[in-house]
Amino acid sequence: MTQCIDASIAVKWFHKGELFENEAHTLLQRIIGLEADFVVNEWITLEVVRALVKASYPKEKVNETFDVLIELMNIGALRKISVSDVIYLAKFIEIEYNLYAADAVHVATAIQTNASVLWTEDHHMQKKSLRDLYRHHLLEVKSLKDLQE
Repeated sequence: MTQCIDASIAVKWFHKGELFENEAHTLLQRIIGLEADFVVNEWITLEVVRALVKASYPKEKVNETFDVLIELMNIGALRKISVSDVIYLAKFIEIEYNLYAADAVHVATAIQTNASVLWTEDHHMQKKSLRDLYRHHLLEVKSLKDLQE
């Protein structure tokens, strides 16, 4: 079963004090344990970097975080998808569903890889207008609170 992770989830692995931080770490342990095929697109690294810079994290911590994400991809715990592989689908999603580019790339990544789950805390990606698209692609959108059940 392929599961797609977006940056709103990954940032919680590194940004202390986040809501659902424990659940985020539970998901990270599943990733490290290779419990499923977890997929991300390469933009996730830059989105997480931006979130930490915005939160005034020290540059060393931001650089370490970037390196950890790259290493998770290099060891295969996170399967990396190039943005160029999903760019046309992302453009379509961005236009048709009025999503930000990065969000459209995450949705396109999930669809392109036939993911059954898209993990996100981003409310833009959980909006009503996307439900038919998700249903059509048999994609379930989950948030970290779903790990509490």
